Amino acid sequence: MPRVTGEPTSGALYSPGPASSTEDLELAELGEEIPQKHTLLKLSGLLLLTSPSLGLQVCWFLLTSSGTPYLISLGIPKSIISLVWVTGPISGAFAQPILGVFSDDSQHAWGRRKPFIVGGSLCATIFLLALAYSEELTAWAWSSSVDRSASSAHLPTQILAVFSVVVTTFALQAYAVGVRALIVDNTPPSQQSVAASWAMRWNVLGNVVLSSVGFVDAQWSSTDVNSDDRFKLLAVVVAACTFTAVGLTCYFITDQNVAPLRDRQPSFAQQSWSIISPTGLAKRWKQIPPRSRRVCEIQFWAWAGWFPVLYYMSTFAYETALSDKLEQRQRQFGEPDLELIESAKDFGFFASFAFALGAFAASISLQILDRYKPAFSRNLPRVWFASQCFLGYCMHLTFVARSGTTAAIVVAMMGSTAAVTMWAPFALISAEISELSVGTQDSEVAWILGLHNMAISLPQIGSTLVCAVILAVLKVLGVEDSVAWIFRLSSIAVFWSAYLIHKSH
Repeated sequence: MPRVTGEPTSGALYSPGPASSTEDLELAELGEEIPQKHTLLKLSGLLLLTSPSLGLQVCWFLLTSSGTPYLISLGIPKSIISLVWVTGPISGAFAQPILGVFSDDSQHAWGRRKPFIVGGSLCATIFLLALAYSEELTAWAWSSSVDRSASSAHLPTQILAVFSVVVTTFALQAYAVGVRALIVDNTPPSQQSVAASWAMRWNVLGNVVLSSVGFVDAQWSSTDVNSDDRFKLLAVVVAACTFTAVGLTCYFITDQNVAPLRDRQPSFAQQSWSIISPTGLAKRWKQIPPRSRRVCEIQFWAWAGWFPVLYYMSTFAYETALSDKLEQRQRQFGEPDLELIESAKDFGFFASFAFALGAFAASISLQILDRYKPAFSRNLPRVWFASQCFLGYCMHLTFVARSGTTAAIVVAMMGSTAAVTMWAPFALISAEISELSVGTQDSEVAWILGLHNMAISLPQIGSTLVCAVILAVLKVLGVEDSVAWIFRLSSIAVFWSAYLIHKSH
């Protein structure tokens, strides 16, 4: 297979009309014809270009769906676990914009994006495996046998696990910077929406693969299999998916180095501070194209609502199933059966599986609509608006979810909206910055995507703190369905993001 390159076409470029000078530029303008800067990519090229999204997604999905139960099994307090998960949004908010600028300015022989993809993915998978095998690694280092009964209080194991999570979340920022910028760099403007949709499909496939492995293992493995062993299996699957996807892309896709040479480079500290300082952020925020700026504003509120869904969907299904089973048992026998706790845990895996299936079904539906309705991809704002409204509606269905099965159905319905969330905003931003970079050599793709990721990550930090406070208050009040109330309150931010989409459109 020949390598896919992004060579400019030899013909004259289409000249776009003058852009609006107002900041309230309509998102619907994305549907207008935009110029080409590369030859159109074939399906094989699009698949190879976007395939690293699979590895990126399985890494995040493993952490969000199974990370908390695994850390709890190591004896790490929930208060510490909450602080550990904050490192993800923090690194996304501040590390990714810095990495984006360094990627844009990179003069590496491999290109501007590949060093970040390879380095980030390699580091992330190594430390994910270290997280999964933290008991064995610390037992070997301290020359002691692995004793599961004592490992929960094994401080070195807990320290290694927390350190591995922190390093993994940071490494994934470098991975994400390279993957998303490489797609924009090598895709012509008219295919940005198509490329974003294929990246979304790889994301959905990653969810399906990982959740399927976990669900099948939970259903068909022997009853004495420990949940820690299941996490190890999933970590190995993640490593295999990531290495395969990144290897194929790095071999077949050309990453051209077009960063301008500068006589004097500021120091790392100076350049980093100039990016994340209030003055630097304000300056760069004003430089963001108007359509992308509006998408970032919407994403800020959208992800304030999405964070609880991603991190608490398994807990929601588990708590709902456990409450239902214990109530039935107590009604029949007069006392609860603690063995039901283990059976309720299966609904946690089932919820992740249902979420992935919902996203997968939605991605297929979107593909069918896009193929048979040519105007569908030009109405992304309307699709995004409908998706956010449906997500908010699903959050209120928690009032009627009273069993593990109904909870899983609600989670699956939420998952169907994730497909649009992984597609629409990235397609809108990618198309605009790709269009604006036509005919230029000084690309600033990665730092714009980095600021977009900051708009996604900052509300997650706030959402983490708000959720912690709400859960603590509900615990004092004796409310059993605390996670369900988290979902219901989060719908406020989701509906507000839908309003902003409608207002912009």
